[in-house]
Amino acid sequence: MQEAAKPRSMPLDPVEEAAWRAVARAVLVVPKALDADLIAGCGLNLAEYIVLVNLSEAPHRTLRMYELAAESTLTSGGVTRLVARMERQGLVTRGQAEHDGRGMTATLTAAGLQRLQQAYPAALASVRTNVMDHLADLDLESFAAAVADFGQNRHQAAEGPPPA
Repeated sequence: MQEAAKPRSMPLDPVEEAAWRAVARAVLVVPKALDADLIAGCGLNLAEYIVLVNLSEAPHRTLRMYELAAESTLTSGGVTRLVARMERQGLVTRGQAEHDGRGMTATLTAAGLQRLQQAYPAALASVRTNVMDHLADLDLESFAAAVADFGQNRHQAAEGPPPA
């Protein structure tokens, strides 16, 4: 049986407060640790690695720039600058969207895929050390489902329930 929703402005109980603070700390600390480990281990930063991963998983290893921005949580300007830098390194190419020509795309190159494959062991080791080791005793399916929902109902929660 599910507990009734608490009013949005009700103070957090001690367990909720501890959970909130743990999430806030993880959101700040984990990306910095992953970034530092990746730079030390393979010379890529976390944003570059995420771009390479997303492109490697996309059909034809190509994504529209706005899709890449959404997947990497970068701004459109941030992803444009990052992809331009990665293009100069030969890791990606940029081009006009094939079907409508209005948007820009990024495509993973063979060199980019090779760089991703080289970076994977360092990334995996960092994720295990900085994330998975801390979650070892949790129900990972439930945890993943809860975290995946972060930000999904942002507008609904801010607006409150619909008028009766």
